[in-house]
Amino acid sequence: MTKIYWQGQAITLNEQETVLDALLRQDIDLPYSCKSGHCHTCMLQAEKGDVTDSQPDIRASWKESGYFLPCICQPSGELTLSVIAQNELFTPVLVHAIEHVSERICRVTLDPATPFDYHAGQFINLRRADGLKRSYSLASLPTQDSMLEIHVQQMDNGEMSQWIHHDLSVGDKLDICGSFGHCYYQKVTKPMPILLVGTGSGLAPLMGIVRDALDNNHQGDIYLYHGSRTKNGLYGQNHMTLLAKQFDNFHYCGAISGVEMEENQRIHADDLAMKNHKSLLGWQVYLCGHPAMVAKMKKRAYLAGAEIKHIYADPFITKQE
Repeated sequence: MTKIYWQGQAITLNEQETVLDALLRQDIDLPYSCKSGHCHTCMLQAEKGDVTDSQPDIRASWKESGYFLPCICQPSGELTLSVIAQNELFTPVLVHAIEHVSERICRVTLDPATPFDYHAGQFINLRRADGLKRSYSLASLPTQDSMLEIHVQQMDNGEMSQWIHHDLSVGDKLDICGSFGHCYYQKVTKPMPILLVGTGSGLAPLMGIVRDALDNNHQGDIYLYHGSRTKNGLYGQNHMTLLAKQFDNFHYCGAISGVEMEENQRIHADDLAMKNHKSLLGWQVYLCGHPAMVAKMKKRAYLAGAEIKHIYADPFITKQE
């Protein structure tokens, strides 16, 4: 059986057990969230051992230092682990503005203490003073915005989102780590039409991607479908409609699936998108929001002709307790 070493303690991994699960089984207190390799909250350092299969979307310098994701790591040999020095990962930010844009979503603007490199649509890990971390996608555009913008959807049992909605104040200090993710505008494919589908605060990265595409004079048509159960949840409608008036190749569609609409008018964003676009051959596709929608739409887009290499996804996976 494979062994890992943590602060002098030898831990034997069970069959098919990840490094993170083994550490948690030993009551070792570590931050984590998605447990699926998406959020990077649990990142650790391997001082010894091979972790090359557990380093997706980690910058080259971090890979060389042995940084890896224990939530997806099932090593074939022994590993010696250590916690990463937090000042190597995190950048201080100041909360510049908080705006409640719907009943459950607020827009938070962050002012980084140092220049921050990212693509619109990527995500960051936000950390508060007690160490609690969560991932949020970026709606801001680095070529136009001096600050970072995230949209936080209030979750019923979400410790971080509840705190941001009720207790976070302008002037508070936080830390961020990143940027992460491949769900951002791909400049090498300008002639391709683009389809973007999102739910809830999944609009945030899609807004950033749309702004980036238009800023780069994207030549193909751009269709954005945003879904919500309520009218209030279509919080970006006014801004997106205005943008559509400014750019002939950008088209915005809101979809409402909840009971406030007549039954024959209810529709999900992915269903509306596929109703309007039967073939996606030669398209770029960006999907953000609820994991079930993202997974289903990814399959539907592929079956409609989109190449898998042109489908970019950011499922908003909540913490597994």
